[in-house]
Amino acid sequence: MKKVFILFFIYPIILFSFVENLEFVQVAYRCASYDATMLEHDNKLYLDAKGAVEEYNILEDGSLELNSYIDRFYYTPAKAIILGDTLFVGDDSKIFVIDISENEMNIVDTIETYSPYSLRMFVGNDDYFVYTWSSNTTSTVLDRSTLELVTDELSTGRYYTIKDTILFSEIECADSSALLIESINDINNPVEIAFLLTGEYQENLSYHFKDSYLFILRNREILIIDISDLENPFIVTTIINIPYVPMSNYLTNLIFYENYIMFTNQESILWIYDITNINEPQLVSVIQDFEQASDTSKGPLILVDDDIYFSGTESNIYHFDATYLPDIEILGEYGSGGSFFYYEYFHPYIICQKHGVRELKYFNVTEDEPVVLELDESEYSFSRFTHNDSLLCYLLRENLYEDCLKIYHYNENEITLVNEIPLGTTNYRYVNLKNDYLILMGYNPGTIKIYEILPDYSLNEIGNFILGSDPNLLQQTIHFDLDYLYIKYEVGDNNFVSILESQSPFDEVANFSLNLFGVEQSSIFLLSDDRVILRSSYGTSSRLRLCNYNFPDQFELLDTITMGRSFKLHDDLLTGSKSYSGEIEYYTWQNDVIEEIYNYDFGVEMSDNIFVPELNKLYAVGKYNIIEYTCDYTDVDNFELPIVSTGYELRNY
Repeated sequence: MKKVFILFFIYPIILFSFVENLEFVQVAYRCASYDATMLEHDNKLYLDAKGAVEEYNILEDGSLELNSYIDRFYYTPAKAIILGDTLFVGDDSKIFVIDISENEMNIVDTIETYSPYSLRMFVGNDDYFVYTWSSNTTSTVLDRSTLELVTDELSTGRYYTIKDTILFSEIECADSSALLIESINDINNPVEIAFLLTGEYQENLSYHFKDSYLFILRNREILIIDISDLENPFIVTTIINIPYVPMSNYLTNLIFYENYIMFTNQESILWIYDITNINEPQLVSVIQDFEQASDTSKGPLILVDDDIYFSGTESNIYHFDATYLPDIEILGEYGSGGSFFYYEYFHPYIICQKHGVRELKYFNVTEDEPVVLELDESEYSFSRFTHNDSLLCYLLRENLYEDCLKIYHYNENEITLVNEIPLGTTNYRYVNLKNDYLILMGYNPGTIKIYEILPDYSLNEIGNFILGSDPNLLQQTIHFDLDYLYIKYEVGDNNFVSILESQSPFDEVANFSLNLFGVEQSSIFLLSDDRVILRSSYGTSSRLRLCNYNFPDQFELLDTITMGRSFKLHDDLLTGSKSYSGEIEYYTWQNDVIEEIYNYDFGVEMSDNIFVPELNKLYAVGKYNIIEYTCDYTDVDNFELPIVSTGYELRNY
């Protein structure tokens, strides 16, 4: 799968060459969060996941093969729908109109709703496409063929569906709820067919049809309604007292297989009932084994022939064999679920942890077609990474209470586990490699232990003390040469910095409050021996103060900027990013001012860059993508900035 991008750059100052004809190659690593609608069409599976719309080929054995995908910034509660050969997917206030009749899906139109509200529902039939905004009880109707407005005043209630030319909608009646059935042969003049009270008020969240029955999923129960005579519908039975339903619950999806129904909720619990006797459904199984699939709103669950597919916010796509029901057997996992959380570049490798799918994977940046390899996995969590010229370390949570320290040796050919040290029950949050030492830091209390690393990679403790709570080393560039340990920690709501000798017994040299210039600073970036940046946060904004620094605790303000950005420190610049944006801004502190000297829009959500000047490469790292670019580096005011010239994405599952 190839794509060619042509990007144009406009710079506020002319420092870089104009670039065009970027050539797409492949993606190093990508993922998506599968709180998604699952839809099948022409033996392909579609998911409107967070991060991308994905299209899979369904192979003969039911396994999935990624066929194409479309990156996207935003997400909407509205479940995607397929009408004919068209897939409708919400993206913030926009609706993508995607043609799925060809080998690969393709956006052919975009519906701009210009609404400040999120899109909550999509439905449709052969003639119309209907959408609804959150909190609205009237819906907008478009002509299916032309996408022209038919009406924006169709009364639907908050939850509804359309089957052929019949509108089924929820009506609130004081403390009760009701089902309204209407004919929409004339969409501008719906005609009531029937009105059925459905009991104590619960939301009629979704509608599912089987033969002459309508199954309505509600918050804590399922209504089964006989609609063989639309003018006289009646409730056959109600599935109540569903076990293991949480206090706050909403049922999200339901599928039928032979005489079984399988349904799920926002926590991805699966219930299976036998409906051989439709009047008395019998519970036969409850499955609570999919914690990583939890926290879903769209109910990603679908039956295709004898195959069931199921997923969630923090999981891959699970494949079950429906013929095993009421038992569950996982036949395989597909896709790349989760979102990128921590990452680290230690030449020649980039390692990344995904949030949710708790695994560590890495690849070698010197390879033309990098292969993503697994380094480790855990049912629980990992800490941030730390590395020096030859070692990589991190903490792994082995169970609910116990941690383990892992130490790897690496070179240009391989990464090798050299020691694995159980730490027992601890509150360690960070591990750092500093000089020749390994430093463990706890949360509350802020226990700090310092070890020397022996030739056999065992540890010898040489320091043990406590600093408030949540201590961590301040970030510094390669230009900061003062040989001390700068540790930020908290006491109550206040932040402090302790400066320690870098050799045992690590005596404290100075200690000062981060309440500077009348504001509680959240951190300090150590740029050089005489320059630092103080950082404070205000909601979604950050204020950066460039200061002249005189050891140990004297600061002279040089410049201040306030930006709605998240900042990352690099050796010669800061990168700034914003959620739901592909733009990275580059700032320098030369000439005693913080100024933007370059910006670049990568087209998909990005948070930072990894610079690899020795290979003329740059990696853009986002929530769902790691994209590689070749680039030229030019010296500007004594530091290097990239000129992006050719880009390629490395796409591997």
